[in-house]
Amino acid sequence: MSYLYRGLRQEEVDNGQLIAKEQGVFAQHPKLPICLPFSLEKNIINAVINHQKNNGLNEYNTSGVSTSTEIEIAKKYATEYYRRDGYVAYISRDKLRKYNIFEFDVKADCPEVANPEDHEVILYDNVGGAMPKEVIEKIEKIQV
Repeated sequence: MSYLYRGLRQEEVDNGQLIAKEQGVFAQHPKLPICLPFSLEKNIINAVINHQKNNGLNEYNTSGVSTSTEIEIAKKYATEYYRRDGYVAYISRDKLRKYNIFEFDVKADCPEVANPEDHEVILYDNVGGAMPKEVIEKIEKIQV
């Protein structure tokens, strides 16, 4: 079975599911600062670029959910760079397809990649919000 991994926020641990920070379709207009070339239209590429700009201040929230193909990356984010205990979700790629959740491979498909070493895959659907609990195969506690 093939997995993606996500360091979970407390809200996701409490609910046992992946929760986007914003509701709605995964498409946005560009937000400053922008890099050339860019499109003024609301689209998925702008949403991915904005998603990567997230600075913790909720200025660039999207309806996508960050994951990684590498478990160590998820552990790093789950523990806030190994400063506290955290949780990692193992997400079944087969179940994502079953529930019509799409994957956007940032490194492969985006013209602007903020952190290529994260091997980020953004999950999204056409609704936004919480994703079905069934896509999570297991949740592992990471202790530091």
